[in-house]
This record gives sequence, C-alpha cells and structure tokens, in this order.
Amino acid sequence: AGSLEELGLNIILSVENEFSLRKDLILDAYFALKRLGLSDREALGLDPNVTVVEQVPLVIQQGRDISLRRLRTPGVGSGEGRG
Repeated sequence: AGSLEELGLNIILSVENEFSLRKDLILDAYFALKRLGLSDREALGLDPNVTVVEQVPLVIQQGRDISLRRLRTPGVGSGEGRG
C-alpha cells in the first residue's frame, strides 16, 4: 500500500520584486500578521508527520534590468599566479 502525504504551499515574496515604499510597507505588515496567525497546516488540522510544506516564491512586480559591463583589471583572469 502507498503512503499518503499532504502538500501545503507557503507563498513568500521573491527578492526580485521591486515595490514602492507604500506597497512594501503594506506587504511587510501583511506578512508580519501572517506569522502571528496559525499556519495553514495547523488551521486545517493536518498531521505534521505526513505534511510537506513547500516555499513558493511569488514575483508580483519584477525590478528593472540593470545593464552591467565587465571591467578589465590587470593581472586578474590572465592566468597569472597559476602553477
């Protein structure tokens, strides 16, 4: 016979989000209140021995792309100092 497992999803904000100060404060307050309350597993009465909770990153507003360019530094990456 197979085993039964419950799967729970815990939504977390991805570090790729870029919010205005107002939205960032609102979301910080939401997640602070969420930490104070019951987890979904506890609220639904699921057995912790058969429950797997996955962290799912949520991207709401992705930050803008930053153009990067490589600077050449003398002696770095030229193979110097290698045996």
